[in-house]
Amino acid sequence: SDDAAEAMAPLATCSRLTHLLVGGNAWSMQQLSAILRSGVSVSALGLEGLGDRCFGAESSCVPLISAMTNLTNLRLDGFNDDAAEAVLSRCCTGLTCLSLKGAAELKQLPGSMSRLSRITSLNVDGCIEMYSLPMWLKTFTSLTHLSHNDCNIQYPPKPYLEDVVKMRRFMVEAARDAKPWRRLKVVFLGNGRSGK
Repeated sequence: SDDAAEAMAPLATCSRLTHLLVGGNAWSMQQLSAILRSGVSVSALGLEGLGDRCFGAESSCVPLISAMTNLTNLRLDGFNDDAAEAVLSRCCTGLTCLSLKGAAELKQLPGSMSRLSRITSLNVDGCIEMYSLPMWLKTFTSLTHLSHNDCNIQYPPKPYLEDVVKMRRFMVEAARDAKPWRRLKVVFLGNGRSGK
């Protein structure tokens, strides 16, 4: 409610507050903006389940993320592609832990995440629509922990996903030996005379 958002504001302005976990609530964009505006010094921020409601294209919450220069730990559990991209594009590059757990609609890691190379821990558990990891992860030399339970990731192959160092090595080798495909086979299926 508005009363709850107003009650949280003084707490969020506390200079000693390091963790602000507001996910899982029914905040509106205005309510969440009031809380985020006053919590610029936090290092851990939890926004689980608020992606669709508070982080659309015209969200007033997105610019407030860029003001959080101490932010190192971010939870975007349940976010969709657009909401995750909007938030990660504004994050400071000091982010070390990122959770996208349960983001069932997330098809790939947001492109803006490629500049966040200090990430040490990445959680994509339950991202059932994600079938591959991007090649730019090979440059994430700080990454030591990748959690991918209940995912359908096919690339890199499963044996390489169990060890982050092996995964990066596989991606480096794959990029070095990669050659563009000049030909590929295409098969069109359908009823005869249907205008394929």
